[in-house]
This record gives sequence, structure tokens and C-alpha cells, in this order.
Amino acid sequence: MKRLVLAVVTLVVVATCYVLPLAAQDAAGEGQKVFAREKCAMCHNAKMNSLGSVGTTLTAEQIRQWIENPTEAAKTSKSTSKMKMPKKNLTKADVDNLVAYLQTMKAS
Repeated sequence: MKRLVLAVVTLVVVATCYVLPLAAQDAAGEGQKVFAREKCAMCHNAKMNSLGSVGTTLTAEQIRQWIENPTEAAKTSKSTSKMKMPKKNLTKADVDNLVAYLQTMKAS
């Protein structure tokens, strides 16, 4: 009986190690689609407001704050940018996926 329980627990742990990264990749892929659909690159590109290392510099919660309440996030971070980020009406899934995508943007 103990062997069966150990085998099941091992199977669950191994499966989780493979499934969770795939789900995160899936969410990031969907987030990339949201980024394109919402035309975020019009303001966030290599020359202006680059997001190239946002996954390194901000936590997931801070990224979420910028997406859901950009005015308050700008105040909190003491942003000096002259451009104001518009508030988007995104679904919770869109925000979750966008956060997952932005977290993949790491400094190289």
C-alpha cells in the first residue's frame, strides 16, 4: 500500500513539474497576443518606454498594477514620463496572460 501511495505521489509531482511550465508558456503566448491586439508596442518599443527588462525589474503584482491602474502605478513609482498610459478594459484572463508575457521580458 505504501508503495502505491509513493508511486502516485511521485507521478503527481513529476506531472506537475511538466504541466505547470507548459501552462505558463501558454499564458505568456496568449499574453503576447493581447499585447499585439491592444497595440501596446505603439508606445512600448525599443526607443520609448521599453519593456525589455520589465520581468526583471517589476514583480508580477507591480506589472498587474500598471495594467489595471496605470495612473496610481505612475504615482506610486514616481514616474517622470510625460506620456500617460491609458487604462484598458481587459478581462481578468487577458490581464493574467499579459502579466505572464511581460514577466518573460528579462534583461539580457
